[in-house]
Amino acid sequence: MKVKGYALYPIGIVRSEIREPMPPERFKNRTSIIAIDESYREALEGITKGKKVLVLFIFHRSHGFSVKVHPKGEKGRPLKGLFSTCSPSRPNPVGATVVEVIEKRGCLLTVKGLDAIDETPVIDIKPVHIDEQEYERGR
Repeated sequence: MKVKGYALYPIGIVRSEIREPMPPERFKNRTSIIAIDESYREALEGITKGKKVLVLFIFHRSHGFSVKVHPKGEKGRPLKGLFSTCSPSRPNPVGATVVEVIEKRGCLLTVKGLDAIDETPVIDIKPVHIDEQEYERGR
């Protein structure tokens, strides 16, 4: 199979007190800031406090991957197919997390639950639609 490659460009960067990777569940109640590039200021229109958004980011410290991994890196657990896990080591090191918007100030989004470390490049933000009606209204 021959597939065309694509270039991705960050729209912003994560600012967090967390500087080293840790299990995703430990990020659940933590807040971090997504500093969005000024050129995307108007793209943030409609994102408000309390909204849920999907943040797509690059696992910038991840290099290489295996098609079988131990879930959560725990060697005592049986190997599973990479795509059935949340391992940051992937063919395309893209992470995705649903977060709650705590505050929006200019191009700074304070969010809760983002499992990304300081200086992580953010490549996109998308709305989270709770039900089909809301999804249709948002299109």
